[in-house]
Amino acid sequence: MVKYIKKAFFFHWNLLVLATGIAVGIISGRPDVVVPALLALEVIYLAFLSSSKRFQDAVDAELKKIEEGIQFTSDQKLDRILATLNNQDRRRYQRLRDLCLQLRRIADKVKSGTGAELAVISNVQVNNINRLLWMYLKLLYFKNALESFFAAIKEEDIKARIDRTKKRLETMGPESEDTESEALRRRSLLDTLATSRRRLENYRISMDNYDFIGLELERLHSKIASLAEMGINRQDPNLINSEIDVVTSSIEQTEKAMSELDFLNGLSTQDEEPPALLDEREKVVEMRRR
Repeated sequence: MVKYIKKAFFFHWNLLVLATGIAVGIISGRPDVVVPALLALEVIYLAFLSSSKRFQDAVDAELKKIEEGIQFTSDQKLDRILATLNNQDRRRYQRLRDLCLQLRRIADKVKSGTGAELAVISNVQVNNINRLLWMYLKLLYFKNALESFFAAIKEEDIKARIDRTKKRLETMGPESEDTESEALRRRSLLDTLATSRRRLENYRISMDNYDFIGLELERLHSKIASLAEMGINRQDPNLINSEIDVVTSSIEQTEKAMSELDFLNGLSTQDEEPPALLDEREKVVEMRRR
């Protein structure tokens, strides 16, 4: 009922009437009479409207539209990523996802324990694997983006420009003897040199990020496969929960590092709901995409 009461309270006409009533009570000099009466009417209004089946259906429909909009956004990102990946990396992701689905089906055949316990463990486990798989897919996306960057920008070209600029500065002689036109040329060359050095530094940072992504892809592959395999033996929920804590921590570290790479493509890594990558129906959709 909380969501219905909250929606009824924040309805703009209700807030307008409530504010007007309080203002009238203050202006009339009798807030001790008007405000309590107004609050009593507000309670009656909230109780009546929030319990109305028609109102509840309207709220549920609105929330469903919002949820569908969020899912559609995630699906758009999924389409964008899959369309950008090269064939090798797309197959790399698909093999890992297929492994998770296969292990999930095996785990469903060897269930033990109460149905409620299994449902909780399974849902938590699938959600964490799904989130890690989404992170893995985005890492592949960043890897491809950096590879495109390296294909367009060559370190040797930047170094060559730095060397040429330095030589031209050396031929100009002492700065104190510059004429007005020479001083302008020197400032231009110095700016070119500073810009080229920043480009070289950015290139090397990108190389470090590329190496980091390669290591993270290997680490996440092992984490995802391990967490999926643990579903086959569900006798120890504490072990699964402990592993989930480790996985959650690793996700936070990876997302923090990846946030520095957002400039490449504007693909946010923070506070988003991943698409249902482990939905069996998604396999049909992906086959259609390919």
